[in-house]
Amino acid sequence: MPSVLPRHAAATLVEAGGRGSVATVRFNNEGRYLVSGGSDRRLRLWSAASGSLAKAYVGHTAGINDASFSGANDRIASGGGERLVYVWDVSRDEPTAKLRGHQDAVSAVQFTAGDNVLVSGSHDATVKFWDLRSLRSAAPLQTLTAATDAIVEISVRDTLVHTASLDGFLRTYDIRKGTLVEDCLGVPLCSFAVSADGRLNLVAGADDGLRLFDASSGCLLKNFAGYDAAGCVVQCGFAPSGDYVFSGSLSGEVVFWNLLTGMQCLTLTCGEGNSVVPAVDYNPRECMVAAGCSDGTVRIFSTPSQ
Repeated sequence: MPSVLPRHAAATLVEAGGRGSVATVRFNNEGRYLVSGGSDRRLRLWSAASGSLAKAYVGHTAGINDASFSGANDRIASGGGERLVYVWDVSRDEPTAKLRGHQDAVSAVQFTAGDNVLVSGSHDATVKFWDLRSLRSAAPLQTLTAATDAIVEISVRDTLVHTASLDGFLRTYDIRKGTLVEDCLGVPLCSFAVSADGRLNLVAGADDGLRLFDASSGCLLKNFAGYDAAGCVVQCGFAPSGDYVFSGSLSGEVVFWNLLTGMQCLTLTCGEGNSVVPAVDYNPRECMVAAGCSDGTVRIFSTPSQ
């Protein structure tokens, strides 16, 4: 039987004075905290259990596009419109590093295994690797330049770095072997995700197509009808159980599809009006989803109240 889905609207997270769209929400790997960021330039750390604001990080001078936790949950990386990659110690108010090198907005940030290297992607079409053990060095360890348009998403798994670009290519770099595999979808990519076992790729395109591919062969396995992005970056992902895929939308909803049947099975409404939901993440330890909305709120959904 498929796992239970989070159907209950549990909390609405909003800081007094907060405004602007939320572009990113990410749980840490313990599922106890989540980070959010967006156009108001503040990075916020929230308690997943209580919904209370644990900390606000001030330093960005332009909107935040992405943020992620380190594997040890003690650091947060973030990137945005000012072309910088920020590294934060979760217990401190000031960033511990500002990494310069991108020529356009930073759109994606991910730590590698061991947390010693940070990977960033940008609208300048490059992917950069930063050595976090020697932050005094201003230069990146490596820059990948295969893409010809903006990078919209990065996923790091072991020695594999996956990138999605507006040029229509999903690229997989094997850093250990020094190889590159390119899969062309023929439309600009808006988001993508890798399954927990690394065998499946979920790819969202600007043609409102949400497609499932075999990661090793590149074969198309399934189309999920009803993905709503209209060319915007609207995140998608796999539920931790592997039974479902999900995405945000332009209609103020989080939508779930059954992985096996390909059919829509749940729609979560994120408030009144037509608030866009560009950011969504699934708690890795609990039945809980966080949705970042264009009205400046983060909506939390969990299992139904007993």
